[in-house]
Amino acid sequence: MSARKDETGTAAGPCLKVEKSGHVAWLVLNRPRQRNTMTPEFFDEITRRFEEFDADPDVRVVVIRAEGKSFTAGLDLVAAQALLGDGSAVYRDWLYRKIKQLQASMTAVEKCRKPVIAAIHGHCIGGGVDLTSACDIRIASEDAVFSIR
Repeated sequence: MSARKDETGTAAGPCLKVEKSGHVAWLVLNRPRQRNTMTPEFFDEITRRFEEFDADPDVRVVVIRAEGKSFTAGLDLVAAQALLGDGSAVYRDWLYRKIKQLQASMTAVEKCRKPVIAAIHGHCIGGGVDLTSACDIRIASEDAVFSIR
């Protein structure tokens, strides 16, 4: 799915939007009603976005922030139900490959040659801790709460 751009040049996908100001790219987690939970689309989208940031000579720094009350509540457990299977060898092989793909999205953040700053507020749970750990700099508001369950 390609991102759509509005009249201000903001690019938005189903989970993320990008705002550019000068040489700063703002990657905005944009599912506030769902506390910015991470869906399969999120993982695909973040990988693609960081490949674009890394290749864009106009981007000199990336700041990740979030809309709503939480930075992220982590993995979307409803969407993650699709990862449940029958335990067969075929399923385990598929799950192994899927987990590697999901982990690659965090690696894309870590491998970006531009400095990546996480601006964290509210809850930062599970996969959110992974995401912020892949960033070069983490800045947290006073109300930030970190948790791994």
